Amino acid sequence: MKIPTTLVTGVLMAALLAVTASAEAQLQKRQPVQLNPAVNSKVPQAQKATVQKRELARQQRDKKLKVRAANTQRKGGPTSLPKPVHR
Repeated sequence: MKIPTTLVTGVLMAALLAVTASAEAQLQKRQPVQLNPAVNSKVPQAQKATVQKRELARQQRDKKLKVRAANTQRKGGPTSLPKPVHR
């Protein structure tokens, strides 16, 4: 019993077309993946906390420098000798 090549080719093409059509139908049924909103994420909160810590440290440093400068002015200038100029 001989099966013609064109018949086998036609059956294979029909099967391939059916599988492709069912795969496309499944792709259309899939729901898009939703990412978690950034509001619930801990990363922005951690970044905000880090920025606040840096800002607080900067303010404290500036305050310390202002106090130091005021004390220096009150005492009549810097107490250390100026560095010699290099030739």
